[in-house]
Amino acid sequence: MPGRLIADNALAGTSERSGTPSRRGGSRFGTALASPRGVLLTVPLLVGVVGITLTLVGQRALEQTSLSMARDRFAEQSSFTSHRIAQALEQAEPVLDRLREVAAKPASADGSAVALVLRDLIAGRPGMSQAYIAYPDGLFQGVFIESDGALRFQESNVGATGGTSRHFVF
Repeated sequence: MPGRLIADNALAGTSERSGTPSRRGGSRFGTALASPRGVLLTVPLLVGVVGITLTLVGQRALEQTSLSMARDRFAEQSSFTSHRIAQALEQAEPVLDRLREVAAKPASADGSAVALVLRDLIAGRPGMSQAYIAYPDGLFQGVFIESDGALRFQESNVGATGGTSRHFVF
C-alpha cells in the first residue's frame, strides 16, 4: 500500500495519483472535530460558551433595566414627596397666621378660649398632632392628641415660686 488509510485513524500523506501532498492535510482539525471524541468535547464546549454569553448579556440587560426602573421610581417618589411637602406648607400658613393672632392677645388666667382655638386648629388635620403657645411670662398652653386618639389641653405656668401644670380633656 502506498500510504496510510483514513480507516487506520491516519491520513494519507500524499495523493496516490499525483504524488503531491494531499490537501486533506490541512483539514486534520476538521477531521479531529468530526471524530466522536471531538464531538464529545466540542458540543459541551459550545453549549458552555453560548450559556456564558447569554448569561452575561442577560445580566447586563437586567442590571440596566433595574437601574432604569430605580431611577424612574426615585424620580416619582421625589416628585410625590415634594408635592406633599408643598401641600403641607400651603396648609400650614393659615394655621400659623391663626396661632400668631391668638398669641398676640394677652394670656388669660382661664385658658378655655385658647384651648378651643388650638383644638379647632389641629382637629381633622392629618399629620398635625400638637399645637402650643408659650408666653414670655412663663405660661405655656397647648393641645395634643393622646395615644388613645383623644384631644387634651395642657396648661403650665412657671414662675419664681415654682410651677403648676393642668391637663384637660375635651
